[in-house]
Order: sequence, then structure tokens, then C-alpha cells
Amino acid sequence: MPSGIKQVFASKLTDVDTVKRDILGDIRHEGNKWYKYVEMFNTETIAGNAGDLVSYLATPAAGYDLNRVTTDVSDADPVPVCAGMLLAAWTGTLATSYYGWVQIKGRATLSNAVAATAAGKRFAADPANDLKGTVLADDFTAIAGVSLNATTAVLLDCPL
Repeated sequence: MPSGIKQVFASKLTDVDTVKRDILGDIRHEGNKWYKYVEMFNTETIAGNAGDLVSYLATPAAGYDLNRVTTDVSDADPVPVCAGMLLAAWTGTLATSYYGWVQIKGRATLSNAVAATAAGKRFAADPANDLKGTVLADDFTAIAGVSLNATTAVLLDCPL
């Protein structure tokens, strides 16, 4: 592995903590999958489970906060940017920060199907439903990945 790429991390991929154990924004590559260490913060309690999609938290200025995510789509920008897929259950208690890994790239199984007709289609974070994806209606929304079948298999490709 090239030098400069961090290879040792304090937390497991499925750890969810209320204290920061790794550096926010750390990228981890294992096998054919990529992960990012993030902080989750909600303004209301919405729990998430392994396989749920999360979005980047909206920021006061245009754009998205690179290392803060939310399970509550109303805390994201009006057109949410998908931050990745949860690897474990996150409580999502309001006004409480949680820290852990989300999968951002590679083959994955979502907890909810993108859409019954999504096979082979690009999808994004659903702006109307927490923790879900939706087939892209335009070419301007940030892509979350490609649906591999009509159920829950996807190839994630979330922005860093």
C-alpha cells in the first residue's frame, strides 16, 4: 500500500460511539469497499439501521458539510446529498452527536429498495423519505450509486 494512507483505526466499521475515536473524514478501504468516518447529528430523533442511507447535514451556506450526516432528511439540504450507508444501528437521538463509519463506495445491500423499477438506474438520496434512495429524475442531483436489481442490491458511489 502506498505510504500516506492510514491503515490503523481505533474503531471497528460497526462501532457507533458518542465520543470521537477516529478523525472525522478519514477514508478506509477494505476489499472492494470504501468507508468514511462521520459525525451524525439530528434535530429530532430518527433511528437508523444497517443498510439505511444517510445524507450530509445541511449547512447555513450553500453546499454540504463534508463530515456531518443525518438520518432526518429535513436536516439535509432540499436536494439531499447522499453521504453513504449505515453499517450498524444508530440511535439518532435529537441534539446528540454519534460517530462511526458509513460505506460510501462499493457493492452494498440497502434495507429498502430504491424502487421496483430501479434495476440498472442511477439513484440519489430521497428528498421526501428518511433513510431511502430514489431513482434520479434529472442529471443535476448528486448520484448515490446505481441500483443493480429491482430490490436492494446497489453499487454505492457517494461523493466524499
